Amino acid sequence: MPDTEPKARRLISIVTPCYNEEANVNTHFARVTAALAPLNDKYNFEFIYTDNCSQDRTFALLGELSAKHPNVRGIRISRNIGAARAMMMGLQAAKGDAAMLIQADLQDPPELIPEFIRGWEEGFDVVYGEIKEREEGLLMRSLRKLYYKIVAKLSDVAIPENAGDFRLTSRRVLEALSHYNEYDLYLRGAIAHIGYIQKAIPFVRADRAGGRSSSHLP
Repeated sequence: MPDTEPKARRLISIVTPCYNEEANVNTHFARVTAALAPLNDKYNFEFIYTDNCSQDRTFALLGELSAKHPNVRGIRISRNIGAARAMMMGLQAAKGDAAMLIQADLQDPPELIPEFIRGWEEGFDVVYGEIKEREEGLLMRSLRKLYYKIVAKLSDVAIPENAGDFRLTSRRVLEALSHYNEYDLYLRGAIAHIGYIQKAIPFVRADRAGGRSSSHLP
């Protein structure tokens, strides 16, 4: 007798670190959910926001979102632990078969997330955004080039240039990351060290949608 039981839909986690993002949280969630709407009949989604001890209304807004949407989780960190650890905490909390990391400031376009998911469907364990163009001055561009040269010199693995934290990772990459015990883990370096097949998605990085940036290179 043929199996007529419907297959459970796979879960994809959308992980977003936040610090003083009250100007962007609601718009970010609206744009991400709009981008994912065509995939709602294929996947389930959970939205994890790690609030890195914001000093504004970020966490209050996340509470309002989670009250309206059961698949939204806001994690309040008791003190500012830095952007890298806030990202890692969100990935550790992810329950999905894959996790999409995207910043709250809307410099990474949510509309590209389905393309990252297609790369994962094709069999890639890491699908990362490759920044082809960004809105920045000559000084920042020069500092960025110097940064990548230093990273390449110090690293024993090839780390893609112009690749930020806008990326999707498969469950087995997430499991491998869980074995890294460094306090200030360099996430991009760790993912490059883990290996597995990777795919780049080129995109143009916009300026911040609102608020002030608290992040640094790259």
